[in-house]
Amino acid sequence: SGKLYLLRNKDQANEELIALSLADGRQIWATRVGSVGENRGPQYPGARSTPTVDGTRVYALGSDGDLACVEADSGEIVWARNLRTDFDGKPGAWAYAESPLIDGDVLLCSPGGANATVVALNKQDGSVIWKSTLADQDNASFSSPIATTIGGVKQYVLYLSKGVVGLSADDGRLLWRYSNTADKDANIQTPVASEGRVY
Repeated sequence: SGKLYLLRNKDQANEELIALSLADGRQIWATRVGSVGENRGPQYPGARSTPTVDGTRVYALGSDGDLACVEADSGEIVWARNLRTDFDGKPGAWAYAESPLIDGDVLLCSPGGANATVVALNKQDGSVIWKSTLADQDNASFSSPIATTIGGVKQYVLYLSKGVVGLSADDGRLLWRYSNTADKDANIQTPVASEGRVY
């Protein structure tokens, strides 16, 4: 499409998804997604996730939990949700930072907290397909989810605040958890899956 999409914050009240021309760098459009999320860490408030492009739409998660589906050509918002208010989400100390995963018709992201640790939404309208509430009530972390198949079972792998989990792609049930990770405050790395193993 000849466009580059990214999130930026103009100030603490305005976080935007913007489209730039690949040919000359000029701004084609800018769409306000929400405000900058609360930064309980020591520094660096602001936009921090990468938009996900899928066909004619762009999906962006702002640092305050504002999730938007936007028309790629015009920047017009198709639908929007907020992970904190719609799902009682609990972000990490540096606010929301993951990039939404698009898998077929599913948009996967992690609000965090006890009500909906991870959610699968219909990418067309933002409606809930399933919510996964994990017993350990992980907060959202700063890593992005992946889709993989292990032992013939399709699953989503996420690195949350209390460790790495594998969830059934069908219904969000917990398949496995690895909690012996090095850091509980800044789990940032996106998992990599290969030949039945997760790194």
